Amino acid sequence: MSLLIKHLEAILNIEIKDESLFKRAFMHKSYVNEQKHKLLESNERLEFLGDAVLEIITSDYLYKFYPNEPEGSLSRTRAQLVREPSLALLARKNQFHKFIQLGKGESSSGGNNRDSILADCFEAFLGATYLEQGIDVVTEFLNNQLLKNHQQL
Repeated sequence: MSLLIKHLEAILNIEIKDESLFKRAFMHKSYVNEQKHKLLESNERLEFLGDAVLEIITSDYLYKFYPNEPEGSLSRTRAQLVREPSLALLARKNQFHKFIQLGKGESSSGGNNRDSILADCFEAFLGATYLEQGIDVVTEFLNNQLLKNHQQL
């Protein structure tokens, strides 16, 4: 078992069954492009799914937490929570920068510390977690990492 999988199992407090799914969540397209002979898939599709999962969980939480707030206020609060710097901060907090697979150029230019790459990886991680563990595990993770302290952000 890789260090990445051990790390993620500790963060989520679960047992990961499909290691390749989670490894893909940490494969940036620049890395995949340099590994053409390996037929790898980047994290972009998982990022797409994770973005949607993040939005529905965050929307549900805010809808229930602020029962009297109008739509515009809820939308602004959600936008603040799921913006790139917030997600990059969570990725750093969870040490994702240590595990992102980048191409040589991206790596040499500090890509593993770039907000956009970290935020995309975080969303891909959410997508992988959703596919393997379901919405409840992702919800618990986001509640602990982002939502319960959202007023302090």
